[in-house]
Amino acid sequence: MLNTSHRNKNEYIIGKFHRCSLPPGGLVHAVANRNWGRSRKISCKKIGDSTYMFYIPHAPTHQWVIQRGVWNIDDCLLFVLSWTPEDSFKFTELSTLPVWVTLMNISDSCYSRLGISHIASGLGEPILTHKP
Repeated sequence: MLNTSHRNKNEYIIGKFHRCSLPPGGLVHAVANRNWGRSRKISCKKIGDSTYMFYIPHAPTHQWVIQRGVWNIDDCLLFVLSWTPEDSFKFTELSTLPVWVTLMNISDSCYSRLGISHIASGLGEPILTHKP
């Protein structure tokens, strides 16, 4: 259970799932600890219909989670912000969201910046590529 009265308020993050069927609370806790809890144990508590409060006592991990902003738990997007007692969670409408895409069976003749850019142009602007 989270007790905000005895902890540093800067160590809290609010996460909100958007337009999806909520994953079970145990899964949210397990995935948060697997992804974020390498340095310290993460606590979480459901505080609304689709909102969780996470306690992340490790400052670099807290910054990393906030900087990334969007996480995926059980095929559901979790948007995160630093917690403040004054504000509620405010959603900004999304117009773009970076995603990883795996392009398979690209011929050697198309494996170039120009070729991959052409192939991926239907998806958006390619940012980075790794040769398998």
